Amino acid sequence: MHKCIDTDDTQDWWVGWRVKKHLAEMHSEHLRRITLLKKSTEVSVGTIYRRVRHGRSRSEIRTDGLAGCLRTPRGGSSKQIVFTAGRGEIRMRWMTPREYARLQGCPTYPINVERNEALWGFGDAVCVPVISWIAENVLSQLFPAAAYTRQLQQAASD
Repeated sequence: MHKCIDTDDTQDWWVGWRVKKHLAEMHSEHLRRITLLKKSTEVSVGTIYRRVRHGRSRSEIRTDGLAGCLRTPRGGSSKQIVFTAGRGEIRMRWMTPREYARLQGCPTYPINVERNEALWGFGDAVCVPVISWIAENVLSQLFPAAAYTRQLQQAASD
């Protein structure tokens, strides 16, 4: 996931009060983890997903190198939040449409629409690597003639 996320200073990183708001919404375990990451000499990249737990909005961090479900932007809680933590700092911001595209397996797909429309297009979608796997391992078994034709086309282009 790290290579899909932009971490440079040109990103639209949130101001302090907004970061504090999301930190305040974290369960104590998530807050403990992000606080430890902040103290590290290395900068970690992760995502935050907001959800309702026991009737309260909660911000939950993910640091395992995987992004959570890329949802459509229905309200503020459905959008992914990116964070960096380390060297005494925690930064947060909304994930960009380009980052959604990279995570969905189409990093150079042209995005010529407004932000939320792009997030609608990439959110709740099945990513390109999954579709490729299904085509290769399932559909090719159901339609062997099509798989043979595709192999011939690929051999001819090599």
